[in-house]
Amino acid sequence: MRCAIYARYSTELQDEKSIEDQVRECRDFAAKKGWTVLEDHIYYDRAVSGASTNNREGLNLMINEVMSDPRPFDRILVDDTSRVARNTIDALRTFHRLKFKGVFISFISQGIDTALETAEEMITLHGMVDSLYIRELRKKTHRGLKGRALDGMNAGGCPYGYKIEYTFDPTKKDRFGNPLATGGQRVIDPIEAEIVKRIFEMYISGLSTYKIAEKLNSEKVPSPRGGTWSFSAVYGDNKKGTGILNNEQYIGKYIWNKSEWIKDPETGKRKRFERPRDEWVIVDCPELIIIPDKLWEAAKRRQAEVGKKNNPYTYRGGRSPKYALSGLLKCSQCGSSYVISGHNQYACASYKNRGVSVCSNNVYINKNLIESAIIPRITGELFNDSFFDDIQSRVTRILNASKDDSKERRNRLEKELKDQETKLDNLIKAIESGIITDTTKTRIEEAENRIKEINEELKNGPKDKPRVAVLDSTIRNLMGRLDELMIKRPQKARAILGKLIDRIDVTNEKTRLKIEITPKDEVITNLYSGFSLSLVAGTGFEPVTFGL
Repeated sequence: MRCAIYARYSTELQDEKSIEDQVRECRDFAAKKGWTVLEDHIYYDRAVSGASTNNREGLNLMINEVMSDPRPFDRILVDDTSRVARNTIDALRTFHRLKFKGVFISFISQGIDTALETAEEMITLHGMVDSLYIRELRKKTHRGLKGRALDGMNAGGCPYGYKIEYTFDPTKKDRFGNPLATGGQRVIDPIEAEIVKRIFEMYISGLSTYKIAEKLNSEKVPSPRGGTWSFSAVYGDNKKGTGILNNEQYIGKYIWNKSEWIKDPETGKRKRFERPRDEWVIVDCPELIIIPDKLWEAAKRRQAEVGKKNNPYTYRGGRSPKYALSGLLKCSQCGSSYVISGHNQYACASYKNRGVSVCSNNVYINKNLIESAIIPRITGELFNDSFFDDIQSRVTRILNASKDDSKERRNRLEKELKDQETKLDNLIKAIESGIITDTTKTRIEEAENRIKEINEELKNGPKDKPRVAVLDSTIRNLMGRLDELMIKRPQKARAILGKLIDRIDVTNEKTRLKIEITPKDEVITNLYSGFSLSLVAGTGFEPVTFGL
């Protein structure tokens, strides 16, 4: 029996079996069984949560190997079910995917073998226990952080203007042998605090958040994240309390629990959600005051005045691309994307949001002009017969691979059918011999039901696949309507272009714009290497000095 091993632990400080311990347990188990552990197929994930399988490189690499043909191993050894997943859905999905390919898992600590009929019930049971563990751990962690926040201690994060002073326990050591940090207290960072004061003073003096960011960047002042300043870092969101001008920490109010991060079950990525204000933990910390009340109130008055004028610099947060070329147009000078400025112009995001000291590309491009110049060239040069021939070829390969999978699945069903029929024959012979137990009738019914299910699956076969010719016609029709989508459904047009185009570099050459289009897919690039075109000054693009 050829065996792979999978091991995982959650955090660097977690007091549980290490990767090495788990692998050793699996090796010992294989040795007792007389199985062979393949050294090239030992997979692991270090310091990765078991709450989701999406971000597990080791696990996903192992599953991809299973899906290859021929598969490199027959069985996977794992210390216990929580190493694969701590929720029932992920655990069962992994179990079924592997079982479909004829690969089974031995969970050593719990004695679970997924080749057995009771495996699914056992995985479900342990998955429920693991899921409850995660839920309770989350509650306990949140309760502990709340206690730290109420005590005025740091409970996570540190806003600009402050730093953390840690306390250490010399009797406890981290994995490097150093004293273990047991807590941290926020204190004012004198250098950053002066920058915060300057931002407030510049704002109430009449400077826009754009000009403030530009000035800080021209002085090479590092932003909160260490890069360059954007106006959004200054202005933020007044309702959410984000941005320098809205952080109540600066007036001595430590606010914790304003938001929570929840993982998207489809992507595994975390998304931030705002909590109701009555769930916020607010602690008065006068020792952390950076901005006096008078200065804070003056900034709030100006924000209210600017808000009434529908300030164009109000931060609206991230969102999906809204326009056909959003995120595709790139400034060749600084590498930033072009973004919409006003209602009908594209401009370099770094120049617009961070100032001339970050990027001096001050060209504003008419949206309708550049879209009408680029889209016909793309549809004319990319969507030719070679492109559609390539699409047909790829779809045909996918369909053929699907047929291969169906054939393999049919072979497995036929083998299982033979096994079930043999099992049923043996049970009937046992009855004829006078061997009858309390479970005999149940086992016969189970075998008969399974034989019926297998015959139904073999009879119905796989569902019909879409014909290549129909798919070709659909794609041609969609591409032919791209111009129409640009006007009526720009976000749909952007989604299509995003699948095909890697980037569109725009270079300001004084009297003209040079536009270079690079395809995204490697195969498309082999068919189509891209092209360049030019827009002449006066036909839709002008530098900002012309009043745009």
